[in-house]
Amino acid sequence: MRWRWIVLALSAGVAMGGAARAQDAAYEQLRKLHEDALKQLEIAQKRRNELDQELTALRERLAATEESLRRATGELETLRRQASEWAERTYFYRSFYAAWRRFVSQYPRLRTAWEAYLENRIPDVEDRLVDLPSLGWPFDPPPPPIPIPATTDGATNPATTGTASP
Repeated sequence: MRWRWIVLALSAGVAMGGAARAQDAAYEQLRKLHEDALKQLEIAQKRRNELDQELTALRERLAATEESLRRATGELETLRRQASEWAERTYFYRSFYAAWRRFVSQYPRLRTAWEAYLENRIPDVEDRLVDLPSLGWPFDPPPPPIPIPATTDGATNPATTGTASP
């Protein structure tokens, strides 16, 4: 019986030695799996940070685009309103011109006078150069006097020449 215990103890020792080696292999394998999991977690965290940065940049671009769209929409509304106003004005002028032509066609003398006026029209005020007042007006020297032509006023007043100021 004693031998039995010895054999049993030796066999248990041999079995334990193999188990220890198996545990070392399992430990190494688990450690490697743990390191791989940590690396994957680190890579996933880096990617998450990159995606957060991309999301922030995209949100900024979206805000800028929305602002641009808002401004463009405002400009479009302004242009539509102006186009409507111009359409009303041009309709008025076209209808007025058609009525004028119909009116003038009923009166040949008036039509002839109107056509002569259009051919030989007098220059408008806009066509002439306008004398603008001097920018230094209060401090400019007075203009030269305007000469008054000589006049005779009968026998009592001899011919006089003089100057008048403006």
